[in-house]
Amino acid sequence: MLTGDEWTAERACQWGLIQELVEPGEQLNKAMEIAEKIAKAAPLGGQGILKSSWLAISEGQEVARERLFPELRPVMACEEVQEGIQSFLERREAVFNGK
Repeated sequence: MLTGDEWTAERACQWGLIQELVEPGEQLNKAMEIAEKIAKAAPLGGQGILKSSWLAISEGQEVARERLFPELRPVMACEEVQEGIQSFLERREAVFNGK
């Protein structure tokens, strides 16, 4: 970015700057598909991921790494984890309640 060099969408995808490449005109459909997947995910797990990501950006990866397991303990004890495991064993879609 600092050099002003241009790169292709394929290269940006390889670098992890974008999640997926789609045909022109399919961007909204893909974005909605991704949004629906996120909406179905466990809310507490998603909140933890966002918190850790922001911590890594604001205070550095080492700080985020140090806090990961202590902050993960309460999440691992929540109902969402139990539901995730049970739904996997029963081969069904999980229904998360944010508890």
